[in-house]
Amino acid sequence: MDHLQAIIKEVKALPPENLPPLHRFIRALRKGKKTDVRVREILEEAEELARQRKGWSQEKLFDHLFKTAESIRREAIIKGVAIERDEDAAIDS
Repeated sequence: MDHLQAIIKEVKALPPENLPPLHRFIRALRKGKKTDVRVREILEEAEELARQRKGWSQEKLFDHLFKTAESIRREAIIKGVAIERDEDAAIDS
């Protein structure tokens, strides 16, 4: 069985709700878009970070998390987009 026949067989077996995203993916491929390159890069970066931090204690992980969150908060303050109070975060519905 050649690749085209195998693909057709697989597509025919898919549930109908899976067809729209597959169609978008095929259109992106035809346009030459690299739809999965950034996802692959992010996963590789996450795997590298996991390897680097494999031996970290829970205390060290939480310390790093809080320092990172504080750094992000300071950056948001500088940009003027920080939320200082919970009331400011409320979204009108």
